[in-house]
Amino acid sequence: SLFSTMYSGACMDVIPECVKLDIQALNRHFIEHNVTHIGITTQVAKMFISQIEETSLKILLTGGEKLGPVNDVRNYRMVDVYGPTEAIDYVTLIDIKERIDPSSIGYPNNNTKAYVLDKELRRVPLGAVGELYFSGPQLADGYLNREEETAKAFISNPFEENEEYGKIYSTGDVARVLPDGTYGIIGRRDGQVKVRGTS
Repeated sequence: SLFSTMYSGACMDVIPECVKLDIQALNRHFIEHNVTHIGITTQVAKMFISQIEETSLKILLTGGEKLGPVNDVRNYRMVDVYGPTEAIDYVTLIDIKERIDPSSIGYPNNNTKAYVLDKELRRVPLGAVGELYFSGPQLADGYLNREEETAKAFISNPFEENEEYGKIYSTGDVARVLPDGTYGIIGRRDGQVKVRGTS
């Protein structure tokens, strides 16, 4: 998240603790410091778009939980991003104005491959439900000192010979490919609960 800001030559603004939980104060901070791009958690983003009409923002990135249906935003772009920690950062994104379904998390990034697979690791047909897997150079090698969990979650990619895509990561998210080619999250295959955006 920090690298993309620095790489593009932008300035970074660290939001003070005293305004983080006050949506009006947060927006005043954006305006005073000419903040144009922000990445915030889903619940905070929902509060922001429901309470704020005028802002300095041009792009609001949000992720961490399922976004679902939201009201349209007029003065800036709202982009839903999805990405498990095991893939370092987000691996898919979509402008909410382009979603054909509230479940859509968008298309994979250029260096990411996504698969919706059944229990036997076979691709499911378009629209059918399966588990979402990702592959790419951004995947972690596994979990520190948790070999058994690593072996279950990071497995050899049966669809690729390219070493950069040699492993696929099992997200645990139940998904389907939507008619426009984006990926739609249906739910979880386990009982994972997120608290403040963290599993």
